[in-house]
Amino acid sequence: FPVTISSDEWVTQFVLPKGITLKSVPTPTDARIRIVNVPAKTWAVDVFTGNANQSRIDKHSEALLKALKTTAGMPKVVTPFPIVTAFYNAPLTLPMFKHNAVMVEVQKP
Repeated sequence: FPVTISSDEWVTQFVLPKGITLKSVPTPTDARIRIVNVPAKTWAVDVFTGNANQSRIDKHSEALLKALKTTAGMPKVVTPFPIVTAFYNAPLTLPMFKHNAVMVEVQKP
């Protein structure tokens, strides 16, 4: 399950597996950490491997937004920002084995 970071502010989200409820998650010991239930959304996603440095995130974000804008039949973007970046692996994973994604919210078909 990914860790996500939003491009408009530093908000880190940990996506929990299906079946985990707000009641079953341990209570955070740090007051800055909040456990919230985020409503379901529809996302367009560009998945890529390797390190997710800022230039690669920007490149994949631009490609995703361009594809959504120029390809017939693609859903409309709700708002082009924030772009959400998802990281699926531990930081010390070898780059060739890392899986990442950039995501933008789109309208439901």
